[in-house]
Amino acid sequence: MRKNISITFIFIVLFCLIKTNTFSQSDSCYVDTLCHDENIIENIEALQNFYMKLNSHLENPKQISILHLGDSHIEMGYFVEEVRSCFKVNFGLAGFGMLFPYQLAKSVPYFVQTKTTKGAWNGKCYLKAESDFKFGIAGFTIMTMNKEAEFEMQALKCDTSIISGNKVVVYSSSNEASTINVCGMNYPLDSISKLDPVEIESEKIVVDDFQYRKTTFYFNQPINKLIFSVSQSIDSIPFFISGIQLTNHEQPGIVYHNCGVVGATFKQLSKNASLSISQMLDINPDLIIFSYGSNEAYEPDFISNDYYLAVIDYIQRVKKTLPKAAIILTTPPDTRSNGRFPINNMEICNVLKQIAKEQNLALWNLHDQMGGAGSMIKWFNKGLASKDKLHFKKIGYELQAKMFMYALLNGFKKFNNLNKDLIIPAYSDFYKN
Repeated sequence: MRKNISITFIFIVLFCLIKTNTFSQSDSCYVDTLCHDENIIENIEALQNFYMKLNSHLENPKQISILHLGDSHIEMGYFVEEVRSCFKVNFGLAGFGMLFPYQLAKSVPYFVQTKTTKGAWNGKCYLKAESDFKFGIAGFTIMTMNKEAEFEMQALKCDTSIISGNKVVVYSSSNEASTINVCGMNYPLDSISKLDPVEIESEKIVVDDFQYRKTTFYFNQPINKLIFSVSQSIDSIPFFISGIQLTNHEQPGIVYHNCGVVGATFKQLSKNASLSISQMLDINPDLIIFSYGSNEAYEPDFISNDYYLAVIDYIQRVKKTLPKAAIILTTPPDTRSNGRFPINNMEICNVLKQIAKEQNLALWNLHDQMGGAGSMIKWFNKGLASKDKLHFKKIGYELQAKMFMYALLNGFKKFNNLNKDLIIPAYSDFYKN
């Protein structure tokens, strides 16, 4: 009798193991995350120019520009705001950088509030590209066809405090008779008085037979509520705005431009290369960070070589235009989408590693730092990920940002043999398995 019970017990155990391996896929393959010693920027030598610029800034403060391009993880803004905070305590900030009236383009990141006050505006992102819409580095464009049109915009921090600046740059396109103006307010200190710019500069830029205008508005004091007004000679003439910057003129510190688009892929970015790289040249970043791959990971017709060629093409064009800019590629995080496993994630990570090696680019492996395949389930169970398991909660993005800045700033200290103390973010072992 005892022998039969033992045999039955062994059979049940073996059956459970077989079923677990069959149905759990990668969700059962947990890897310890947040391994501080292994959290590094790979190929750190590719950041030499950027690290030298940071080092020089510590002795002779200047303005340093960083551009972060990506998908919804970047557009949401939680990751970026934590990165900004880390830069602020070590190097200071010189403004918000790129922003956009996202609500007018039917997208709602938390860090911008927009309201139409006159006329009608229609907006799109480059996922919904049409022949009459041109998309720049922001990935969005808004358009009005009214003779008079206006909207208000504010940039906010996560704690809803309002962000200020004294320099506004607008990228727009229309006919010669159309104009755009920007005035500002110090809200809520003064919710009545409008401040006009003390100086306006305008420049025509032509790229691939497409002409757009860069208009810069300077103010003699900080403003935090921006009022954009368009004036045209007649109705039914389209006026496009493809980008806006808010910074502080000549103030030293970091300007961290974040340009994310929900659902974006690297291939879609590359389809709009001409205008986006033209505006990138105007921003002139010292460091460019690319964070794509989450959406490509679920494409059923994904072809690794096509992805490789699309990324290589865009990277090479950027390097040709901005040869001194350092570049970091980040691998996509582990995710789930409607219960689906990201079947292309490892291929994408391998392609990005290959490109980083071939093109002498830095790489930060977020996928491995999370814990590898299956780690999203653990992050979700720890309260770090959203219910969709495709995105993260605010605390999850803040943790990723701390991990990234830990690697970037430690790399900076080691690369420059820096004696100066830096405030390097720490993150808790609570999130380890």
